[in-house]
Amino acid sequence: MLKTLKIFLDGSKIEFNASTGFPFVDQNNRTLVPLRAVLETFGATVSWDSNENMVIAKKEDIRVGIKVGSKFITVNGATIQTDTSAVIKDGRTFLPIRAVMEAFKCDVNWNAYNRSIDIVSSNYKTDTSKDTDLKTPDLNEIESWGYQIQGLSEDGAVEKLVESDYDMLVLEPTRTDKDESEFDTKGMVDKLKATSGSNDANRKLIIAYIDIGQAEDWRWYWDWTLGWEDENHQIGQTLS
Repeated sequence: MLKTLKIFLDGSKIEFNASTGFPFVDQNNRTLVPLRAVLETFGATVSWDSNENMVIAKKEDIRVGIKVGSKFITVNGATIQTDTSAVIKDGRTFLPIRAVMEAFKCDVNWNAYNRSIDIVSSNYKTDTSKDTDLKTPDLNEIESWGYQIQGLSEDGAVEKLVESDYDMLVLEPTRTDKDESEFDTKGMVDKLKATSGSNDANRKLIIAYIDIGQAEDWRWYWDWTLGWEDENHQIGQTLS
């Protein structure tokens, strides 16, 4: 059971608890997730066909059938083979997340950096790339720029930057802070790149700020122990 595994849908974390059940890895090394927690967050309607022993999930014009114990799903009547099957465990149905969400035209990616699965719906992809005709500005076209390395995870912070007229933004990825390990940096960047600055023909230029000159222990990539080894104060340290 992977209580530490995180699943994001369009940048928002899906919450799991003892009532919903937790994701786990099956014998085929595939991640299975609580069906209702994921599909209902996605906005699909979920029903149970007792005759077929099958879960039916519908959203807009897509109907997905997930037969418990079988290595296939149906998508609008067509059968698609899968490499693992949905199961019932502790009275809850768990589904193979990649196969099912890709059937709904989502992108599903494993993020080893954040130990998460990132699901991006087709609607979200459309929303964040609607201004694809915007061109990337040259540095000599930058007339105004902003700099923010704190507070990006606060409510409304990214939206304010989206609405700004800055031609260039220098931003910290934020996940460098252990307390912000679940911040959706990619989602933030995608949103900002899809909006223009003071020149309506150009998209915002996004520059990452990463402080590599200071080794603060509150950054996620420092996990160390320190100890005084002798009277000469030789420091012994273990870095992971």
